[in-house]
This record gives sequence, C-alpha cells and structure tokens, in this order.
Amino acid sequence: SVPDLKPPSLEQVPAHIIDTLKPNLTVPENARYKLTPTSKGHIGLILVQDSNQNYFVNFLVENSPAKRCGRILQGERLRFIDDIDIPPQEGRLDILRLLSGPIGSTVRLGFERRRGEPPHFVDLARDHCS
Repeated sequence: SVPDLKPPSLEQVPAHIIDTLKPNLTVPENARYKLTPTSKGHIGLILVQDSNQNYFVNFLVENSPAKRCGRILQGERLRFIDDIDIPPQEGRLDILRLLSGPIGSTVRLGFERRRGEPPHFVDLARDHCS
C-alpha cells in the first residue's frame, strides 16, 4: 500500500539533502523553501518508503526539475533510475547517489502510477533546485 504522503515539515532545506528520503513529514501549504547551494545537482524529489521498502514520491520541491517537468505525481512509485530497476530493498544512500550528480547532467527516472501498469519515463537535468 502507498504510505501517507504529506509535504515535508522543513522551512529550510539544504540542497544537498533535497533528494534524501524523509518519512512522515508535514508542513503548511504556504511554507517556503530556502535552499543552500552546493556543487552537486539535484532533481527536487523527496521520497518515502512503504512497509515493503518501495520508494514513492512524497513531495516535489518548488522550482525544481521534478516539479517543472509536470509529469511526476505525488504517490507514484519510483521504479527505475537511469534504466536500473530499483529493488524494494535498495539502500537509501544508493538511491541518493543515483539521483544526485553534476549540475546539468541528466537522469532518467521511471515511475509506476498503478501497480502492474508499465512505467512512464522522465528525463531530468540536475539543477541547484533553488
């Protein structure tokens, strides 16, 4: 089952942790994000794991590549990163390492909207997420 999905309870999110996995965070709808610059590029996804260790989109950071593309929805299951199938038990640090990279580099993500449906793919250029 899909975990409870709520925006994070952070008013300042350092860019180097934007793609970290944050379970059960809440924040008012009008919260603002001030991002700390870093040399690594990010895509602006905050993920959460369900009880089966699957990764789901919990939040899309405003003005991030993930939000700007308009094709990623909260609650979708992350299935592929750069055409690598993400098994449910994949470690958080491995996921973070695959999502982040040099600014301007591209990452290809595959998401499953409904169980059993073929994934849809999105190519995103990593950015400062600011």
